[in-house]
Amino acid sequence: MEDETIFGNTQVARNEYFTRAVPYLNQPAVGTTPSTATRLGITAANMATLNHLYSNPTPVYPETTPDDLGYLELWAMHTSPGGKRNPTITKLFNAIERQHQITDPIGLENILRTIYADIPESALTTTDRTALNLQTRKAKTTVSISTEQNSRLMPIYLSMKKQIHLSIEVEVTYPGTKSKAKQKGVKEVMLFMIIQAANLTTIPASSTFLYIGDMKRGTFTQNFTEAEEGMAALFVMQEKSTKGVLGNFTKVFRIVIS
Repeated sequence: MEDETIFGNTQVARNEYFTRAVPYLNQPAVGTTPSTATRLGITAANMATLNHLYSNPTPVYPETTPDDLGYLELWAMHTSPGGKRNPTITKLFNAIERQHQITDPIGLENILRTIYADIPESALTTTDRTALNLQTRKAKTTVSISTEQNSRLMPIYLSMKKQIHLSIEVEVTYPGTKSKAKQKGVKEVMLFMIIQAANLTTIPASSTFLYIGDMKRGTFTQNFTEAEEGMAALFVMQEKSTKGVLGNFTKVFRIVIS
C-alpha cells in the first residue's frame, strides 16, 4: 500500500480526498448501473461497506443515532460550532474517519486501503491514479523488501515477549543485533492484527489485517476483551523507510488469547 499521505495529513485534506474519491470509485462499468458493477471491479461487499460508512443520514433500527451516522453527516456535525466542542461527536468522527483501536468499528480509510489493495495495478489508468492519488513510484523507490532476506529494513520475525490474562506483549527480532530500536533508515514500525476462531488454520490476506499502532523500541502491548478469550490473535508488522518506501509484511505471528 502506498504512503499514508494518499489521504492527506489533516482532517480538511482527508475530507477533500474522501469527497472526491468515494464518488469516483462508484463510477459504473460500461453498460451497467452503479448497483451492478463498478468500473474498477470493486466487489459489491466492499462498495456497500464504503458507501455505508461514507453517508448514512437516516440510521434505522437496530442502528442508533448518532452512532451509525455516516462520515458526511458526522463531518458536518464535527465542524459545526457546537460539534467542535462535543466530545461524543469528536470520538464518533475520529472512529469513522479511521480505525484507531481494534475495538473500534472499521473506518473509511481502512476500507479504502482494502479496496485499493484489491484493484489490479493494470486496471488503474493515469487519470485514476491522479484522481485517487495512487501514483506509481519512481524506479529507485519501487523497492520490494523481502521478509526472507536479512534486510536492515525488515525483521526476521515477531514473537511473544510476555503474556498475562487478556494481554499480549509482542516483540520484534532484527537480524544481527539485539537492539529493539528502529533500524537505520526506518521511519515507522507499524503493527497490524486480526482476530479469528482458534480452530481456523487459514491465514487471512494481509489487506484484511487492521492497524493497531506503532511499535516502540521493538515492542507493543495489545489488550483484549473477555469475549475474545480463547480466540487466536494474528499479528504482522510492516516498516516504512524515511523515504516513504513500505516493506513487505512480516510472517504472521499467531497466539491464542488467554
